[in-house]
Amino acid sequence: MGKYFKYAIGEIILVVIGIMIALQANNWNEKRKTNNTIETLIDKIEDDVITDVKNVNNEIAFYEERVLMMQRILKKEVTKDDYRQFKYYELLFNYSDFNPNTENLDKLLELEETVKPDYLPIIKAIKSLKGRKQYKDLAWNDLQKAFTDNVDYYTLSGKDFTFRRDSNSIEKTINFYLTDSNYINRVLNYSIKNQNVLFETRIARARLIKILVQIKQVKHQFNKDELVSLLNSLNLNHYKKVACSSTAKDYPNLKGTRQRPLIFNTTKDTLSAKITDKYDNILSEFKLNPGATEKHETWRGGLVNGGDYSKVISVYKDGACLAKFTEEPHGYIIIDNTIVDD
Repeated sequence: MGKYFKYAIGEIILVVIGIMIALQANNWNEKRKTNNTIETLIDKIEDDVITDVKNVNNEIAFYEERVLMMQRILKKEVTKDDYRQFKYYELLFNYSDFNPNTENLDKLLELEETVKPDYLPIIKAIKSLKGRKQYKDLAWNDLQKAFTDNVDYYTLSGKDFTFRRDSNSIEKTINFYLTDSNYINRVLNYSIKNQNVLFETRIARARLIKILVQIKQVKHQFNKDELVSLLNSLNLNHYKKVACSSTAKDYPNLKGTRQRPLIFNTTKDTLSAKITDKYDNILSEFKLNPGATEKHETWRGGLVNGGDYSKVISVYKDGACLAKFTEEPHGYIIIDNTIVDD
């Protein structure tokens, strides 16, 4: 009987071990499948983001041109010949919208708890992009309402000649645009709505680029030169390096924009950064961790200095200035060891 029980217990132990091995093998296989799915999703996200950045660049160019056109109108710099161009003639009656492809982003977020730690910065960058959507939607809805209001006003107030394309209506519309105060007020209102959409679109681009750079750094171990090549291919420009001792008189023509500076610390050093306007008013101060990608909006610049959004970014280590950069349109900064070691 004792031998029988020993044999039975041995059989049970073997069965349990077999089950445990099978479960472990199944878990390993499921984990392998999940990891493969994550890798595939990240590859797809990489392609999606590159396409999205190229598309959003077109949207930004569209709104930048429109804002400049409306500023010319408000300054009374626009002529009859300008209004004969389609883009001026229908300035109050068109718009464009951009929405990034989030299908693969959402799928990756669903697997957040299973991604390896190295990929967590990618997850964080994706959440940052999606977390801003509500503000972009508010700006877009305001613009759409202003557009609808413009159409309704000109349709219902007997000024529907602005929609006709015969020569008499065109000349009547141009004269109307050049003299009507209500039209100027509508241009001002529409300009504000366009600028808000432009602002949010620039933020979306900055957050998309952060996702892309995180993927390139984490999965492909991109170095500085590869990052520069990537960002330049997306029509971005490196900020101009100036002396730490430089002051506003050294860059009197610096023109600022409501853009988010993208700063990449590719070194292993913990640095700090300070954003000022060209008159040295402090707009923002923050830490740059090793390998960090930072994006900072300095909207306060317009409040501090009456609408001047110019930005100067200084990088420090242990309180000593390493480098200073002045803003470039659609710009970024890469901090590498050549700057730190200097």
